[in-house]
Amino acid sequence: MRGLVLVGPYHIELQEVDIPTIEADEILVKVGACGTCATDIKIYKGQPLYWVDQKPSPVFGHEVTGTVQDKGSEVTNVDIGDRVLLRITLGGYAEYCKTKAQNAVCLPDNVAFEYGIIGQLMPIGISGVTKVMREGDNLLVVGAGPAGLVSIGVAKALGAEQVVVTDLHAKKLERAIQVGADHTLVATETVIEDLQALNIPFDAVIECVGHEPAFRQAEQAVKPGGTIILFGTHLQPVELDLAMWESRSLSLVVAREQPHETPALLRKTIELMASGAVNPQDYISHVISLERAQDAFDLLINQPEECAKIAIVP
Repeated sequence: MRGLVLVGPYHIELQEVDIPTIEADEILVKVGACGTCATDIKIYKGQPLYWVDQKPSPVFGHEVTGTVQDKGSEVTNVDIGDRVLLRITLGGYAEYCKTKAQNAVCLPDNVAFEYGIIGQLMPIGISGVTKVMREGDNLLVVGAGPAGLVSIGVAKALGAEQVVVTDLHAKKLERAIQVGADHTLVATETVIEDLQALNIPFDAVIECVGHEPAFRQAEQAVKPGGTIILFGTHLQPVELDLAMWESRSLSLVVAREQPHETPALLRKTIELMASGAVNPQDYISHVISLERAQDAFDLLINQPEECAKIAIVP
């Protein structure tokens, strides 16, 4: 099969590689589309993977939709021919990939492969929001990339009252409005003062960037007794002033789920997409062929403000 192989930092090639061999609890999927994300950029740049319990594949890409081509003897939740959404697999920039069957859920017929890839990110957003938010709460979302956009859509679908979004790029904030944000602010040096001027008490702040300045913004903006939800992946340590946290009664929740939580979160993801409560098409800015995958990475690195989620299709 054809697969996109990382030859070295900033160097990818479309090569002939072996079709994966599945185990008893795995499925082989004919890829319909594979999304791009910040993790793929880290891999592309040669940075180490932050998941240390998985053996890297020669082909990368992990946000996959497709059709079940084959299944192992122990698989009961999906059948050959089913259209599926996968929650984190490896080797998605190819014609076929494999995954544990527990990480797969059937994709509704009304959701195209290239749009359904956003569902791979939604379990994290659902996990973070449902751990904290009550109907009628006000939320701040820091960062309007795909993680932030998903957080907006999920929060509004689950009953948030006011959702405010900050980002460095005005064009990204336009997308935030499209998926349901009530207010947006460019993250200038005065962003905290600008947020205070809105006079909205933020019950929770979803930090979707993974850099310390974004975390500090969340820390300053959340109301006393509120919660910061971490969606962005921090690769560097962040110090906490626990005396200040104690005085303000703040809480911290990590959005990413554990494997035993994934099946239920995938089912909720499908429910939101199938019903139209979250419209997956709103989150995809580009659809690019596997042969032109280099264009996708060039866009993400050089023109991030032009991109939401990019779907790469075989």
